[in-house]
Amino acid sequence: PLAGPNTVDGIIDYFGHSDDVSTYYAQANCVVLPSYYREGVPRTLLEAASMGLPVITTNTAGCRDAVEDGVTGLLVRPRDVDDLVSKMREMVHMTDDSRQRMGSQGRSRMCRDFSEKLVIQRYVGAVTRLGVISNATSNHTILETRCFRRPVGPNRTSPHNAARGQRKAPLLPFPLH
Repeated sequence: PLAGPNTVDGIIDYFGHSDDVSTYYAQANCVVLPSYYREGVPRTLLEAASMGLPVITTNTAGCRDAVEDGVTGLLVRPRDVDDLVSKMREMVHMTDDSRQRMGSQGRSRMCRDFSEKLVIQRYVGAVTRLGVISNATSNHTILETRCFRRPVGPNRTSPHNAARGQRKAPLLPFPLH
């Protein structure tokens, strides 16, 4: 990665690796992640949407799960550079109000569908259905997990990573309650 920003035509800034991306998100109008391989739901897209930014990403498993095409962002065909360029141009030519509305709808969706509490409840429910834990321990597990994973702030050591001697950020900036 580059040590500092690399600006292309005054439009695209590449900053390389960062442990605190929230400052970059706060300055952005949009986040683009043209991934073409199967992955889980990318944290990058969750973070961007939770910060109220519209996103452009690939119509592939995982990526498309974080975006409602035309509502919270734009989806592009995998490995299709022309489609990616077209969607980036579409985003650049949108009015500020349109981009802000798209970002606001993305943030609402993150709070509604991807909150920490909901994700943990779904996970514990699936594990309970598999018989790995009992219903009696489900509620206790949710409380323990929420306390253990609760972030202590950007660029600070979380309890999760402190045990491994790591300093890792960013943590999702949307509400955790």
